[in-house]
Amino acid sequence: MKFTERLKTLRKEFKMSQPKLAEASGVPVGSIRSMERGKRRPRLTNLLRLSRVLGGSMSIWDGLELEPDKQEAKAAAPVVAGFKSH
Repeated sequence: MKFTERLKTLRKEFKMSQPKLAEASGVPVGSIRSMERGKRRPRLTNLLRLSRVLGGSMSIWDGLELEPDKQEAKAAAPVVAGFKSH
């Protein structure tokens, strides 16, 4: 399961809207929206905050696949291409 799916599933299991999760966790609602859409990877501090609200432990994220940040992937593409050509 991908992080985006897990976050949304947990939020719904706790019957929380994005604004309610933001209020309870201290993570900005815009960040939660972006994380659920896969447009932003979570920062460690935000993972900790979300964990406290959605399960109490970082173990709720065990085994999840974090999607690469789209901006980071685009910036890294020329570097990766350089490695592949050698």
